[in-house]
Amino acid sequence: MTAVNTVIASEIVSGLQVRGLNSEISIQLQQSYTRDFILFDKSHIPTKATALQWPHLQHLSTKLPPVQDCEVGLLIVCDCPSALAPLEVIIGDEKEPFAQRIALGWSIIGSANRHLDRQRNQNFVHRVAVKERPVSSTTDVLKVLEPDFNEKCEDKHVSQEDVRFLQFPRQH
Repeated sequence: MTAVNTVIASEIVSGLQVRGLNSEISIQLQQSYTRDFILFDKSHIPTKATALQWPHLQHLSTKLPPVQDCEVGLLIVCDCPSALAPLEVIIGDEKEPFAQRIALGWSIIGSANRHLDRQRNQNFVHRVAVKERPVSSTTDVLKVLEPDFNEKCEDKHVSQEDVRFLQFPRQH
C-alpha cells in the first residue's frame, strides 16, 4: 500500500506498443510510466476456470490465455481508448460478471471466483494520479544550497533575556 500524496520514483517511456497474446493488432501507447513493481493479487486475473464458473461465460474458457508465470509489468489506463474500447460484450444477470473483448483480447470483469469473493468481503479501489515534477537545473540547485554556504556577517538580534544573561556575570 502507498499513502496519500506518496511520491514514487518513475520514468517516462514513450513510443511503447502493446498487443494481445493471440492478436496481431499493435496499439501505440501515448506515454507510459515505469515503476519497480506493481502491487496486485494474481487471484483477480480471470482464467479459464473463471469462465467455467459462469454458464453465460463458459464458451469463453478457450479464449482466455493461461496466467503467465511472471510479474505484472504494465497497467493500461483510460487515456488509451483504442486499447480499452469494447468490441464485444457478454452480460449475465445483475450480480454476475460480464466479459468484454477489446483489441487485446477477452477479459472477465467482476467476480473472479464466485466462492472466495463472497467470503473475503474485500473491495479494491485504485486511484493513481500522475504529476510530472519539473527537472531542476543546476542553477536552481545552487540557489537552494547557497544560503547553507553563505558566510556573510549579518546583524544578530539579541533578546532582552540574552542581554540580561550576558550582563549577569558582570553584576556578580
